[in-house]
Amino acid sequence: IVEAGTLDPNHIVTPGVFVQHLVQARPRVKDIEQRTVRPRLANELTAAPA
Repeated sequence: IVEAGTLDPNHIVTPGVFVQHLVQARPRVKDIEQRTVRPRLANELTAAPA
């Protein structure tokens, strides 16, 4: 990421793509991402690994 105006727009080639602005996002908590697990059964806890 560079400061606005650092790059010459005439030297950037993006064939078939038009970019008007780039915005750097701040880190944030992504509430949609959730870890889903099921409880282990008693026989899974005592069984030997395969």
